[in-house]
Amino acid sequence: MKRAFSLIELAIVLLLIAILLVVGYRLSTSVLRQSNLTSELVALKGAIQQARGNAIANSVPVRVSFVNDTILAEADFDRDGSFGDRIEELVVGEDVGVGVVFNYRGVNHTTVASGDVGAISHWSGHADDIDDFPNGTFIVSPTGLIRSAAGNPIQGAYYLITDDQFAGALYVSTLGDVKMGIKEATGVWEWTD
Repeated sequence: MKRAFSLIELAIVLLLIAILLVVGYRLSTSVLRQSNLTSELVALKGAIQQARGNAIANSVPVRVSFVNDTILAEADFDRDGSFGDRIEELVVGEDVGVGVVFNYRGVNHTTVASGDVGAISHWSGHADDIDDFPNGTFIVSPTGLIRSAAGNPIQGAYYLITDDQFAGALYVSTLGDVKMGIKEATGVWEWTD
């Protein structure tokens, strides 16, 4: 005896398939944005490490600047106190005075002051309430140490946020160590390296 599915059974199966599709779509977009966030953090980390390596290799200071969604690193090869006044002094950027734009879809620069993200509260006990770099700028000394424009030791972070509230932080210590952290908006920072 053959038995067919009832209309109610078919409707339930279609409803379950629709629910699975919606959940799958939301998860996939969330994973994609988190992946974009990680990719941008890795690119920024590489740019900072490139600037630090350049400073040490050439025994010159290098100024690293974060402005909105761009990063720029310029050296002072001629030691005249002016960064990036010659094309040869460009370390990371599109042109002298023009930073590299990081524009992964759905990932934006943010600050602790904006209230979008909380400051880094820990990193193996070495970092507490790490704020943004003043004016988004720090200088890598010829020995690889991180300094403020005034020459004082400084540490700070560069913060990113996705449209669905994943936050990323790139922490730079006074010794030049660079660490990446990711968290959900209401979660705690998890260090990825």
